[in-house]
Amino acid sequence: MNDQIIKILLIEEDISYDIFIRSIINEGINISLFDIRSAKSIEGAIQALRDEQFDIILLDASFMENGKEESFSNVNAFARKTPVVILCEYEQKNIATEAVKKGAKDYFVKKQIDENTLPILLVYTVKHKKTEEALSISEKRFKTIIEHSSDIIAVLDANGNFNYTSSSLTRDFNYSPEDFVNKSIFDFIHPEDKEKTAQSYTKTISFRDTSHSMEFRFYKNNEGWRNFEAIGRSILDDTGKPTCILNCRDITERIKQEEELKKLSLMDELTSLHNRRGFLTLVHQQMKLANRNKEHLYVLFADVDKLKWINDLYGHAHGDILIKEAAKVLKSTFRDVDIVARLGGDEFAVVLIQTKEEGIDVIRKRLQERINVCNVTANRPYRLSMSIGVVRYEPDRPTSIEELITQADKLMYEQKKGKKNYKVLLGHEVKEINVA
Repeated sequence: MNDQIIKILLIEEDISYDIFIRSIINEGINISLFDIRSAKSIEGAIQALRDEQFDIILLDASFMENGKEESFSNVNAFARKTPVVILCEYEQKNIATEAVKKGAKDYFVKKQIDENTLPILLVYTVKHKKTEEALSISEKRFKTIIEHSSDIIAVLDANGNFNYTSSSLTRDFNYSPEDFVNKSIFDFIHPEDKEKTAQSYTKTISFRDTSHSMEFRFYKNNEGWRNFEAIGRSILDDTGKPTCILNCRDITERIKQEEELKKLSLMDELTSLHNRRGFLTLVHQQMKLANRNKEHLYVLFADVDKLKWINDLYGHAHGDILIKEAAKVLKSTFRDVDIVARLGGDEFAVVLIQTKEEGIDVIRKRLQERINVCNVTANRPYRLSMSIGVVRYEPDRPTSIEELITQADKLMYEQKKGKKNYKVLLGHEVKEINVA
């Protein structure tokens, strides 16, 4: 086993969630620190455990529903002291808690997992099962992960004192590492926010079974207050004392934009997505950042297939239902940082931020999986289907968002005619990818 890679066994029968986990592991980190193997059944998981040794096992709580509590015991019997972590929905927390009582290392609530929190939690979980030599390796991997994160990550003791801060805090907020020695996070929080943040932090430290979110203003050295959104999770350190991993994101610009959107009423009434004006307002700002940072953006244009036929045959009320379902699918497929909008009628657009070229096909597959799930669960005589086209924005060859939408619309229409592949415009090159 390569000591520089954490090997994960994911026991998950939901293909779309399997793809989601893989995508946030593969896209959320800039280097390959994880090797993931999937099993869609308990029997398949046991066979995988017979074949090789893993660092961590992620088990979907659904396998333990409907009187199948023994599923955890069956997996744990073959785990060979590998930590088992339960993945659950909020309503499955009782099942997950019982598994922890029987020997599971911990449980994660699915909706609280993203590309920043999952890798850190995985490394910390693995760390507590290693020998002293392997602990040193895990610590190096842990630091590698957080140093590559664009968000600010801090490790705090029970009183909020800094034990560790990622380089993004010192780099982006004009501090030196010495500024945080013998200091508490509350020394940097706005006086009006200290009380509510302290209350949230106390809950975070006290309850290890959930992550807690909080918002506060944090002082940027020599520049003033910035709005932070933070997610904290309590763990036990090597001495058994409670420690908090706090993942923070600067949301100052987002709050300003949201306030502007509210004032201008730039939301689509039917879907609650951004409308065309809201979309253009946000994208123009994002394109300025892309030009400044020399980063690519991807513009995805999507069209609901056969909407006119559905409107004519079943009525516009059914057409509106399908539009809302399409919006819900798109919203669940893309990240909060991406800009999702309904441009009008059956047309949608998405701007993908900080996405690599190889991630586009992962996202396309995730979108199709969500569409398939929607069609299986919906009670209607027609199916939701969407055609898409994707264009990459090149900061060294600036193009207007209107032109990018036109280009993506053209590629989308070509896919709609054949329904065999979709096309991505990368600069001057059109890349054609089979959807089969």
